[in-house]
Amino acid sequence: MKRVDGSADHTHTITEFSAEKAFIDIVPGSLNVLEGTSTVSTREGPIADVTTRIAFFNNSRILIAVDPADTKLSNHFGDDAINGTIT
Repeated sequence: MKRVDGSADHTHTITEFSAEKAFIDIVPGSLNVLEGTSTVSTREGPIADVTTRIAFFNNSRILIAVDPADTKLSNHFGDDAINGTIT
C-alpha cells in the first residue's frame, strides 16, 4: 500500500475473516459477496472486528474491501479495495 502521492510504502495483513452467514452459496458466472469482519494489522498492532467485504466476479477476480465508515481504522484505506485474480 502507498499514499496517493506514491510515498510511504507499507503493508497490511487481513486475517481471521468471519462471514455473517454460516453457509455461503457461490454461484459460478455471477457476482458473489461475503460480508463479515476481519482483523487488520496496522503499525499500532492488530485491529479486530473490522467490517470487511469479499467479492468474487465470475470466479476469476476477487476484491477485498474494508468499510471506510468503520471508525476503527480512521478511514486509512479510504474507498480503495484490494484487487486480485483467481487462478
